[in-house]
Amino acid sequence: MAILTLDGALAGMQYPREFIKTVTGTLVAGRPHSLFYLAGMPGAAVAPTPGLKGAALTTYAGQIPFTNPVSGNTYLARLQAMATQAGSLLLCDRLWHNSGFTITATTPQIIGNPVVSSSVANPTVISCTGNVPFTNGDVVSIIGHTGSTPAISGQYTISNVSGATFTIPVNVTVGGTGGSVGIPLPLRDANGATVGVGVMLGVEVSGTVGAGTPTLTAVYTNTAGTAGQSGVNVVATVAASIQGTFYPLGLAAGDLGVQLIQSLTLSATWTSGTISLLAYRILARLELVNANIPNAIDALTSGFPRLFDNTVPFLIFIPNTTTTSNISGHVIWTQG
Repeated sequence: MAILTLDGALAGMQYPREFIKTVTGTLVAGRPHSLFYLAGMPGAAVAPTPGLKGAALTTYAGQIPFTNPVSGNTYLARLQAMATQAGSLLLCDRLWHNSGFTITATTPQIIGNPVVSSSVANPTVISCTGNVPFTNGDVVSIIGHTGSTPAISGQYTISNVSGATFTIPVNVTVGGTGGSVGIPLPLRDANGATVGVGVMLGVEVSGTVGAGTPTLTAVYTNTAGTAGQSGVNVVATVAASIQGTFYPLGLAAGDLGVQLIQSLTLSATWTSGTISLLAYRILARLELVNANIPNAIDALTSGFPRLFDNTVPFLIFIPNTTTTSNISGHVIWTQG
């Protein structure tokens, strides 16, 4: 059963999960930096490799350790940290990431697709606007498709992938149109669903980039199922962004989060390096107002955020000054 009282939160507190990250490269004031690739405790993560279509995450080497409860739910009981400079430390859940971008290209790179039609057939053929990045056996989510009998919005294991088409195991007697398709998020949005409430996008530098200052534009489907929404980086890109540099992407006005992702476009090239697109949810934000002075939030001051099963916790640091930094602390989960 869920924790309903402070006494319940205290009774369910787990042992501290410590984190100590080695000194970063030179950070830049106000530019977020993912600590995912830094050595220390936990150890450094390796760059993602699932390709453009991406992969939903339930665990990943380099995350802060997390174990599902035997029964009940998990909440944040305490986050404590200090750094060698002031800044903000974000505790986040890593829901989905991808790889395989050509960062010397300026055309849209397809992650998912708008749907054109479903055929009258068994199995029905789903036609998309462009070649799909999926492979046979992938589980995809179709959202916002209308007019078909039966309705086909939902998750399916796909077959017969060829160019811009694939099949799903449904006998469609009246064809439909529209919607979008992509690899679904795990059941970890703000409501423990796949709709994407509170889910944001960011571009994470997994291998130091070369020259260029592109604008980064993601096209996505929002929580209402509206495809073709777009957001751009809210922090300006720079040449020679070091590994871990993190560029959050904005949302279209009125959107509450991201449900599926269609594409990413770079307006100009980065001449070398590697990047990943990341879907994540911020669990808590810790203010570090002075260098080398620790601060903490607890179940009351953090808003008691819930961590759904298979959460993949990681840290993003937003520095106040342009220098290197060392970050250490711990998190405590409570379960029950």
